[in-house]
Amino acid sequence: MEIRHLVNSILKRGQPAGANYLENNMGTNKDQVKGKTNEVKGKIKEVAGDLVGNEKLEEKGKIQKNLGKAQAKYGDVKEAVKG
Repeated sequence: MEIRHLVNSILKRGQPAGANYLENNMGTNKDQVKGKTNEVKGKIKEVAGDLVGNEKLEEKGKIQKNLGKAQAKYGDVKEAVKG
């Protein structure tokens, strides 16, 4: 039940509650969570754009996915420095 609450918090509130939970309990920071979330959202847009033949949506998805990867990597570096 706790994971379901976490997922709902992330989806409904744009991350703060879920990101704080992960950061405090699992050694994951907000940048990692937001990055992974944006990566997934971008992949969904990319696939949706491909399915419906919308190149603009597909490209936006690729960009969002890659920005999410970069943000998650930034979070990884922050976590490594933190210790």
